[in-house]
Amino acid sequence: MYIDLLFIENLLMNYIILVLTAKLGKFDFKGYKLLIASAAGSLYVIIMYLPHMGFMRDFTAKVMLSMLMVIIAFTPAKIKFFFQEIIVFYMVAFIFGGASIAIYYLIGDKQVIRNGMYYSAMGVAFVVVAIKLGLNYIHGKINKNKLNISLKVTIEGKSNEMIGLVDTGNSLYEPLSHWPVIIVEFKKIKELLPDSIRELYLKGLDMDLGSLTVALANTNWGSRVRMIPFSSLGRENGMLLGFKPDSVLIKGTEEKEVKNVIVAIYNNSLSKNQEYGALLHPDIL
Repeated sequence: MYIDLLFIENLLMNYIILVLTAKLGKFDFKGYKLLIASAAGSLYVIIMYLPHMGFMRDFTAKVMLSMLMVIIAFTPAKIKFFFQEIIVFYMVAFIFGGASIAIYYLIGDKQVIRNGMYYSAMGVAFVVVAIKLGLNYIHGKINKNKLNISLKVTIEGKSNEMIGLVDTGNSLYEPLSHWPVIIVEFKKIKELLPDSIRELYLKGLDMDLGSLTVALANTNWGSRVRMIPFSSLGRENGMLLGFKPDSVLIKGTEEKEVKNVIVAIYNNSLSKNQEYGALLHPDIL
């Protein structure tokens, strides 16, 4: 009865480890191959305890078994695929085994055989949660890197570079041209602005039509300036001062120069931790 239980328990655990390996590594697999590989691993455990089979407990024998299980389960076409699969297999197996042992010692139950399935089940639950959290963290980092993009705003021969966040919630368009709007912190582009407009922001004055007309009087920015209505960024029915740059260079996976775009100036911080200084409209990508 004990041998039957040992075989079934190891069959189940091996199968779960192989499934987790396939899912984590995104390897192609077929259920029956995983089952055959799991059975091979379970049979090894039974043989290991037979008389005169002590050599099966050697480290070399265990490594050979794990390699055989991976070959049966995934049938790698190339040696590099085999190494990828065996590495992920070992990683999952070590986490799984460590979790089971840790749970056993934390609980302190000495009935290892009777409760082996219980500890293994708890180990599986721990591994699944740990892998899920780990993948979410990794994917979050990857997505974060994809959403944070470097850009360079150029106007009248002067340029400033900054990090922009691709904001799917940014649906601002300039009303007349219907060009997409990039919202940029004032401090990131203040060197590109005429002195008179820069002074308005530095003094914190309201951007009304009268003060703007005076500020533009002695500049050649009359044809560049746009007023962008908005109802976010902590203010309802507000207006952002925008301008048409000569170009905006987007430095993502590939560089892309955009000209039909408006840059709106926001006289505050867009990011609490200063990770980015602009909100990019998704349409410009």
